[in-house]
Amino acid sequence: MLWLLLFPCTVLCDASMQTYQMCPGTPFYIPRPTEYDPNTSYLHFARKGTSRPEIVLRGTTVSDHYSFKDDTLFISELRKTDAGVFSWSGDQKIHKTFKLEIKDCAVPQMVVFGQPLKLSIPPEASRLEFVHPSNQHSTKTVWIADGLTHVPRAFLQGSSWIAEKTTYADEGSYTFRRPSGAEVSKIQVKVTADIKYYNMDEDAIQQKWDIFLPISLFEMSLTFTPEPHNEYVLIYKGSVTEKVENLFSDRMAFQEQSEGVRIVLTDLRRRDAGRYQIVDVDGNLVALRFLSANQSPSYYTYFYALIPAVLFILLCVCICKCCCSKSKNKSNTPSNPEDASPAQPYNAIEMQDREPSNMQGLEDYVPSIQQAMSPPPPSAQGSSLDPQPQFQLQGSGDGLGDIPSTFPLTMDTTTST
Repeated sequence: MLWLLLFPCTVLCDASMQTYQMCPGTPFYIPRPTEYDPNTSYLHFARKGTSRPEIVLRGTTVSDHYSFKDDTLFISELRKTDAGVFSWSGDQKIHKTFKLEIKDCAVPQMVVFGQPLKLSIPPEASRLEFVHPSNQHSTKTVWIADGLTHVPRAFLQGSSWIAEKTTYADEGSYTFRRPSGAEVSKIQVKVTADIKYYNMDEDAIQQKWDIFLPISLFEMSLTFTPEPHNEYVLIYKGSVTEKVENLFSDRMAFQEQSEGVRIVLTDLRRRDAGRYQIVDVDGNLVALRFLSANQSPSYYTYFYALIPAVLFILLCVCICKCCCSKSKNKSNTPSNPEDASPAQPYNAIEMQDREPSNMQGLEDYVPSIQQAMSPPPPSAQGSSLDPQPQFQLQGSGDGLGDIPSTFPLTMDTTTST
């Protein structure tokens, strides 16, 4: 038939094919084209991994686990086998082609090594399947609806399935299924290491460090790292090495118990601080314990701490000194501008140096100045017709005599009589 030739070409050449991504166990209606005719239309399906299509809907007749509902093909519970390419045809033509993908809708869940794993059972589930990541093709049923469990460490509590003391063997996918085999829900369990921090200066472990690990001594390896790039193997696959005696002497002891191993370290010392790493026989990280100690401050710590204090004190001293200098200058400067001495000419300043100490001295001093500035008497040979320059002292009117306000720049105070 012609559609057998057109279908592979359509699948291989149509890069813009519409794709639907659905979770397993969910219902799905096959979208139909506008050219759909229940009398002449066919629905072809090429399962993922195969190239030969098959007819799954002929008119209203369906095959396999499909059903006809609302004039189209209806899948009540999607399975991984429903992934593939669907194509509508009619009148020897391909009308619509699309791709259906079944995606992984697992819900991630983290659990710490040694802690219990708890899974809620859906009401419609009939069994629980487990797949380990190391063997994806091996499925193990760990619970069925009759209430029985197939894991020695697992039990039922209400509507929950619980596995005690989780190990890396419990890591993987857990799928609840209906009686038909359809998926109800899926949980992806990831096991992580147990990480804890301790400080030997705390009162609780000041003299004794006691840690418990949910693993047998014969299934573990212990490595001590006091500083980077310096590791010491204390236990290797259950065998205690000589490093325990060299580093801790008789202060470290190992106690095997029914549920795990207990490590006791007494008389703690500063050199015991570091990282303690525990792995299982397969090399999986089981636990990490970090033991720290507060470092004692050294001489350089005090030295560097004093530098800011000294700088602060010096800054305060400089500020105080500057403030005191400004205050002293302000106290020497008169606050009233009238109190300040007026500017005086050069000869006035010279006169101040020669100022008499009392009023009587000033009266004796003034006639001598007047005499020095008086014109000489006319000579005996006769008088000149030219008038002689006259000088007259102007008094200040204060009763101190006529004192000139200014004097010549040079003056001969000795006169000849």
